[in-house]
Amino acid sequence: MSQQSNLAAAFLRVSNAIMALHGRIGTLASLPTTNKTSLVAALTELHGLIGGAGAVIDDGATATGTVWSSTRTQNAITSAITALISGAPSAQDTLGEIAAQITALQAVDAKLLSVGGAQAFTTAEQLQGCQNLGIGDPEHNYTTAINTALTGSGL
Repeated sequence: MSQQSNLAAAFLRVSNAIMALHGRIGTLASLPTTNKTSLVAALTELHGLIGGAGAVIDDGATATGTVWSSTRTQNAITSAITALISGAPSAQDTLGEIAAQITALQAVDAKLLSVGGAQAFTTAEQLQGCQNLGIGDPEHNYTTAINTALTGSGL
């Protein structure tokens, strides 16, 4: 192969590689940017558009144009939860535990004497309630007691 043929083959190969690369990259005219003079110019334009979009992380400010970092956000959430439970005992520092406590208190409350409406109590509960109020046994038969007292006195 002559030197001329060898150089022609080499240039043809380089030319084909450039065309293949050009096909992969595309043309500047197809860029969705205003500036189509070069890839660098188009990327610079995009960077300018994207760089100004969105909020800036700023843990020192609370504003519409800034956001907190994930660490600051987590700390704020933890502080809010701590303030919400504010020294509650560990058995009552979650909503589930508080709901269970309310349910238990409602069951106890249902057995408290109320003037708000009629209530049903067992005989033992009635006796305990009357003794707590100082009025004795609600089942006490006063007629029998009077009859016994009168019979014993001769009347």
